[in-house]
Amino acid sequence: MKPLLFLLLLAPPAGGAPDAPFAYAAPAGCNRRQNADGGVILLGKNVESAEQTKRLIRQLQENAAQANDPPLLIGVDQEGGTVSRFLFLRELTAQREITDVETAFRVGLSRGAELRDLGVNVDF
Repeated sequence: MKPLLFLLLLAPPAGGAPDAPFAYAAPAGCNRRQNADGGVILLGKNVESAEQTKRLIRQLQENAAQANDPPLLIGVDQEGGTVSRFLFLRELTAQREITDVETAFRVGLSRGAELRDLGVNVDF
């Protein structure tokens, strides 16, 4: 078996319209390895609700699987407070409010569980 190396590129799932939430697709005849797409970054304009986000992520992962590509990295910048792409989550504690190790651990577990439930596997 030959090892596969490819450049990881995270890009917003965009197509013709800047706010099209389901428009991400590799160009016809190309796969993600050729295009160096290893994942996507979800922005506020790409998410509307928990259910819509789960559908979007499921669709993106299914597209990768159908192309025999490895699972995508699905990234988001979900710091809480003013940097919150998913305003529908329960855990929205701002980073500046985390002042001790116990709070950091509790917030991290809670935020991570909510993001994992959506299908997100990278939080910046």
